[in-house]
This record gives sequence, C-alpha cells and structure tokens, in this order.
Amino acid sequence: MARILIVEEDEDVRGILELGLIRGGHRCVVARDTREGLLHLIQSEEPFDAILVEQLEGDGPSPALLRAVAAALFGSVHLLVMTSAGTPDHEPMRSAPISGRVTMIGKPFLLSHVQDLLARESDAGERSPSKLARG
Repeated sequence: MARILIVEEDEDVRGILELGLIRGGHRCVVARDTREGLLHLIQSEEPFDAILVEQLEGDGPSPALLRAVAAALFGSVHLLVMTSAGTPDHEPMRSAPISGRVTMIGKPFLLSHVQDLLARESDAGERSPSKLARG
C-alpha cells in the first residue's frame, strides 16, 4: 500500500483521514500545514507515494510547492488536493512539468473515494518508489 503525507489544518479532519487510510492498509504521516509538510518531505528517508493536501489560501507554501519538492526528492508523486466548494480549478498546478499526477477532490468527499484513487494508482503501477540520490 501507499505511504501518504496528509496535510490538513483541521485536527478532526486530519485524524479521520489518517485513521481511515491506515485502516485501508496505508502508512500515513500527518502535518498541520504546508510548512510542516515540507519539513516531513525534506527529512524523510523513505519516499511518499502520495500527498493529500488541503488547498489553502494564505501565506504558507502552496500544494504546488509540496509537489515540486516531493518530485525532486522522490521522483513521481501523486498530489491529491482537497478543495472547498466553489474553489477555482488550478489548471496550472495540473499542467506543471513535474513528474506525477494531480487530482482535485472537492469537499465534502467520501474517504472511500480517496482510497479508490490510491488503489487504482497502485494497481496501475504508476507509483515510483525509487528515491533520487541526495547529495
């Protein structure tokens, strides 16, 4: 199963996602915001297969930056962006020339939908567990 970085401000939502994904056989690392998520990416000795991140407005690093850092460190990574109702589509993030996929998930969503997306990715063999050498 996948190793997932969950980046979510709301403690309750973060906990539900982590518990549900762990019960589905995934391994999870959680972060309260994108800054903490970046720290987990940089300090990790093991690659992440996916990043599940809330699309936030504000001063912190964007989900696109998380994706770029993860791709540089680990190769291909699947970025799943949780968006609020009415959030505009972020086409530039989808079409950026970085290895990996971007999936926008509108809130509210079912945890089973996220699990299905991750399972399909794994079944298709699209994950790239090889970590690039770091100097």
